[in-house]
Amino acid sequence: MRMSLLAVAVLGGMVAVPAGAEYPWRVLGQREIHGESGDRQVIDVAGDRRFIAMRLCVRRQGVSFRQVDVRFQGGDSQTFRIRGVVPNQRCTGDIALRDGHRALAEVAISYDSSGLNARGARLQLHAR
Repeated sequence: MRMSLLAVAVLGGMVAVPAGAEYPWRVLGQREIHGESGDRQVIDVAGDRRFIAMRLCVRRQGVSFRQVDVRFQGGDSQTFRIRGVVPNQRCTGDIALRDGHRALAEVAISYDSSGLNARGARLQLHAR
């Protein structure tokens, strides 16, 4: 009896998969941003792959985001306001896309460039 309970527990643990593992994050694009590069960057997204969520990740230094404008294939769009600084080596929380499983055309990111030093930051767009 103890052996069968152990087998069920082990097999049950192998079947249970966290939601993130079902939809791994993919890097869709990146931009180098500097104080002189302006306050807005656009990342074009190629292909017909559909996504349920996205996030922005930063490297080298924190970035103060303002807004993200997403244009979907087919012309529909969605705007997200992001407040606060995303620290170096961190990402925003998951940004859920309206109606789920949407094909992205481009993502325009507005940020405060006045806080960036000469080294700048690397901005990455991830989606799943």
